[in-house]
Amino acid sequence: MNRPDTVLSNPLPKARVPAVENTTPFASQYFQTVDPDGNVFHVIALKITYDMTQTDDKGRLNIHSEQQPLTTSDQFEGEPNETPLIYESDFCAFKPKCDLFLTNAIAFAPEGVALDRWPVGVAFGDWKKIVQVTGPRRWMRQPGGEYRLEDPSPVRAVELNYANAFGGENTWPEEPDDDDNYEIHEIDPRNTIGKGFADQEWLKHAKPESYPAPQIEAYQNSYDGQVDYPAVSLTPVMKIWEPRVDLAGTYDNEWRSHRWPKPPLDHDYAFWNCAPADQQIPYPKGGEVVNLINLHKEVPHIRFHFPNDELLCEVETESGPVLKKEMVTDTIAIDMQALTVTVVKRINMISNLDVATMTIRQLDRG
Repeated sequence: MNRPDTVLSNPLPKARVPAVENTTPFASQYFQTVDPDGNVFHVIALKITYDMTQTDDKGRLNIHSEQQPLTTSDQFEGEPNETPLIYESDFCAFKPKCDLFLTNAIAFAPEGVALDRWPVGVAFGDWKKIVQVTGPRRWMRQPGGEYRLEDPSPVRAVELNYANAFGGENTWPEEPDDDDNYEIHEIDPRNTIGKGFADQEWLKHAKPESYPAPQIEAYQNSYDGQVDYPAVSLTPVMKIWEPRVDLAGTYDNEWRSHRWPKPPLDHDYAFWNCAPADQQIPYPKGGEVVNLINLHKEVPHIRFHFPNDELLCEVETESGPVLKKEMVTDTIAIDMQALTVTVVKRINMISNLDVATMTIRQLDRG
């Protein structure tokens, strides 16, 4: 058969698309993925939006009257990879743990009194994380050329994202050359958009009068100039940052020539977990108590029970048996401005089971 030379042959095994039915009121999408061994998987992702301002008689969040759609691309505050990451695409193959993170979060000083430093915390069942925030402060150049860290200025609120965490990028001179290169271009690979990172050669050549220090600190570990200080936040981590980027695997000429479009053999699915490593928790079962401290201007302590809405996927195979598999919760995003909690549930099913139909059903809340 004649065909254009530009058409590529299919390098992957084919998997029939099953009939998919979602009997719930929540947004969902079926798609297929392939693992490093070339196995094709059926995937369904489903998103539920809860209202943080309404709970049932057991203290569990009620379902929001307006349900959010699945997110199809990574969302940033501004320019991609140059401004804080807000939320990642829901279209990933598999997350080995559940991401728990905040979006649009601001740390508010207790009782509205301006402070130079205070704690902010999130707890989910037995898991918890506390960070400290500070008012703005800078490293100031002294007459002898050394730099001194100012004390934080008292404030009532601090934005919680990686732009206020330790990290950053240094370039010198101010303008690049004709090839868009700098003589000095150093970054903190753990957080390229943060504050406080200062390469010694950059300081020597640029001689800035001052540069900002981080405003988010590890709890009980105040920043005082440590060069290896951790990048700390309660928000998502970008794919291009270490150590997350290392989990993607090796994309080299060998991969291009012999493995594309399958993932590399050393691909780790933990790459798809976007929360900081210490915010990746076991898949929740529902009913866990959630506490949010100093994250709301008027309500310093928010407490509720995580919903336990169960969703089952009934899988009918060509040979007849019907399998029932619970969808797992692998993403929990707490939006402190919209006062919503969005939950993504997911199911993976290998295609060699000859799946004929996949039906999503919601069980009654107990």
